[in-house]
Amino acid sequence: PWSEIPYPHHLVTQTIRMMRPGTTFAYGVNTPVSVDRDARLLVREPEDLAAFNLTVEGDEPYPIVSAVPDVTAMDLRAAEEDYPDWVAERYLPLPDIPERIRQLADEIVTGAGATTRYDKARAIEAYIRGYDYDLNLEPPPLDTDVTDYFLFDVQRGYCDYSATAMAVMLRSIGVAARYASGYNMGHYDYARSAWVVAERNAHAWTEVYFPGYGWIEFEPTPTERLFFFTDI
Repeated sequence: PWSEIPYPHHLVTQTIRMMRPGTTFAYGVNTPVSVDRDARLLVREPEDLAAFNLTVEGDEPYPIVSAVPDVTAMDLRAAEEDYPDWVAERYLPLPDIPERIRQLADEIVTGAGATTRYDKARAIEAYIRGYDYDLNLEPPPLDTDVTDYFLFDVQRGYCDYSATAMAVMLRSIGVAARYASGYNMGHYDYARSAWVVAERNAHAWTEVYFPGYGWIEFEPTPTERLFFFTDI
């Protein structure tokens, strides 16, 4: 294992078979912690995994173990401690953005009565999920802020836009967030007794950092299912 996981969690083991063998990233849910192949580990900080870069020879399946937080909505609402320095320094800053992005984020969380990081994230997630899904969106002009273009000019788009917008809006109101990309769960193939994930399943989402629990996934794209957390 590359790291000790300091928060309550359970381990999930997935067995992966690459249909096109070669050098690839190792895919796993939430936070991968170990894999039984030679791999290069990329980290920004001891707690901040950037990627497993895995070399797979042949088409033999390999297991990858991930840590998934054991967390409830109540836990996340209570996770209001100060951010660790490495989180605050990397996952709060923004470049210059149009002020109306920050104003909209403030309006959304105020209108929802959201006071905790968790409820602010849920409010902005719900707002962005109200936009139309459109894979054929024209790219923004080169001198246009992407998030501003999505939120105010076209008000439609796909996962790259929604995940970016949620991360930017949360950072603008002091909630640590990041854009994450990979794949959704694909479809279940009964003949193989396995989930099949293809290139068309490429996806992006938003992750929010909660002290004591790590990175938690949120889903601002309306075509995808929400991540739910019980209140118990």
